[in-house]
Amino acid sequence: MPNPSRGVHFWKAEETTDQVVYLYGPSARQVGRLCINKRDGAIRGEGVSGMSEDSSWHYFGRPAKAVAEKLYAEGEYPDEISHDIASRAA
Repeated sequence: MPNPSRGVHFWKAEETTDQVVYLYGPSARQVGRLCINKRDGAIRGEGVSGMSEDSSWHYFGRPAKAVAEKLYAEGEYPDEISHDIASRAA
């Protein structure tokens, strides 16, 4: 079982005028993929590799989606992000 206190990390994989794609997960070796549409804020994602869909969503997908929504709202897409998920409400 992953340790959610470690946080979720994001690495920008690609960026165009229309979208930005991040790899996200507990480490660079175990990642999912998250795409943010810059025009309308739509977020699409794939779960973290090596995890069940439910575990991936619970531990990393929900906080990753929240970070993606914040990035879209701010209109800034940094190359790398670390987000502490231990402080989030369970």
